[in-house]
Amino acid sequence: MNQHNKYIIARIIGNELYPRDTIGVRLKSLQFILDNEPSYIPKIWILNQIFDSNLKHKLITILDKHQQNYSILNFDSKKYKQAQTKNEKIKEAININKARNVGIDLTKDYQFRFVFDGDCFFTEELWRETINQIESDQKINNRKFYGVPGIRISDCIPTSLTGLKKWEPSLVFRSDADMRFDENIPFAQCDKIELLRRIGYRCEKGEAVPETTQCINVGTL
Repeated sequence: MNQHNKYIIARIIGNELYPRDTIGVRLKSLQFILDNEPSYIPKIWILNQIFDSNLKHKLITILDKHQQNYSILNFDSKKYKQAQTKNEKIKEAININKARNVGIDLTKDYQFRFVFDGDCFFTEELWRETINQIESDQKINNRKFYGVPGIRISDCIPTSLTGLKKWEPSLVFRSDADMRFDENIPFAQCDKIELLRRIGYRCEKGEAVPETTQCINVGTL
């Protein structure tokens, strides 16, 4: 199996949530990644329950223009209106963990699946270094999971980590990884952290550090 069909990135693109997000940030991030990330890296995009039809149309137009593979998880307004509690409504509008699991399932033919949010990307140098670290580790360890330090970039290519806001790691799943994201956890309520803890991370004070042999972090700038 060569590198081009061994690794793939599944990226989740969700709604713009005001005031948390600014208008146009999803389109800006998507275009930036497509313009700057190496085109040879296999990708699939998950459009996650986007209820703004205008935004959804513009995202699809960009993806089609760049001949990208994507899958659409439709927003069901009827189910959203029927939801009784705040958490139920969040689930119907932004079930991020369901989208992440869909990304894992859609990439089952690849040995390593990177599950990323829509505004995280790789420079060519960072991609090659990340792959090299995974390859080297697999020669001596039987790990099914890897963490990629979460640094979100939307409008520039950094030369160092200094000054960039860090987030919890995104995960890489080997084809035989036997854990998934818990779809019952609402968005922004430790939705990703719950799985990080299950595979051995200590998560506190804005940091996530692997403390068991199940997972290590890979990739540096």
